[in-house]
Amino acid sequence: MATVTINGKDVEIGSNERLNCIQAASKAGVEIPAYCWHPALSVVASCRMCLVEVGDKKPDGTVAMQPKLVPGCQTPVKDGTVIIADSQKVRDARKATLEYLLLNHPLDCPTCDQAGECYLQDYSFNYGRGYSRLNEPKNIKPDKDYIGDQITLFTDRCIMCTRCVRFTREVSGSAELQVVSRGSHEEIDIFPGHPVNNPLAGNVVDLCPVGALCSKDFLYQQRVWWLKSTNSVCQGCSTGCSVTVDQNEDKVYRLKPRVNELAQGHFMVTKVASAGNTPTPKNVSQCPRSAATVTPPPRHGKTSSPQFAARCRRPLRAVRNWPLCCHHG
Repeated sequence: MATVTINGKDVEIGSNERLNCIQAASKAGVEIPAYCWHPALSVVASCRMCLVEVGDKKPDGTVAMQPKLVPGCQTPVKDGTVIIADSQKVRDARKATLEYLLLNHPLDCPTCDQAGECYLQDYSFNYGRGYSRLNEPKNIKPDKDYIGDQITLFTDRCIMCTRCVRFTREVSGSAELQVVSRGSHEEIDIFPGHPVNNPLAGNVVDLCPVGALCSKDFLYQQRVWWLKSTNSVCQGCSTGCSVTVDQNEDKVYRLKPRVNELAQGHFMVTKVASAGNTPTPKNVSQCPRSAATVTPPPRHGKTSSPQFAARCRRPLRAVRNWPLCCHHG
């Protein structure tokens, strides 16, 4: 078995395991923070939050470290890899990254739905400076409630991790979301005339690490620390997706996907909740087998409409690398 050293601790990984630094560190109980990386999506290494020191252990026992910090999500490990994730150099890089990400971020925590389960809050507390040196006015961008029928985008909260963009291109295959403009003006937006209403659309809300994408039916309904979570199985279709039911005072407010590689994987199928006091298992969707009515935008996505419809009609377990089910907000 291969041996990887993380903060001075040796960890064995399987000879057939293909892990990056973040995954290897988690085996040792070490957290390497990241925003843009997700195990079910492609690697872009754009947030720079997971920068670590990496080196190789030579046969004579000496260690040759790389001169610069490297993104942990993009760096594979092998036998003899040495990872340092707690040095002063790494801590300073995390502080600088967080300060940059928070420059134009609004102080929305008292009203934001993500408060209490927000990566920005957690990482700022664990790795941030605790203060800002910005003296100029923040760059305020307008919200976009036209992103989807059940999705709204608080643009000024977005940290441009592009998880949502990659999801619509790589998982749903519909490619409605994109990055527009450049530099400090870049934003997430939809392809003109094609809102995010595909059967998997609600997953972008769960993927968003900072509360920029929110579900309209859950917006301002509950604070997450009031919710009580219970593992369950969705009854919306025969797939039997693993979900987490969040309720308070015997009222179900949302369902969230629960990772189960033997069932639907990381994601769920989504649908608009019914207009009543109790959400339809939030939000139980049309089964992927019957989603032939979904038409992705006629653009740069790799999947054409007939291909996407045929893909949706196939049994879930036959769709390799396309984990699904029914969802929240």
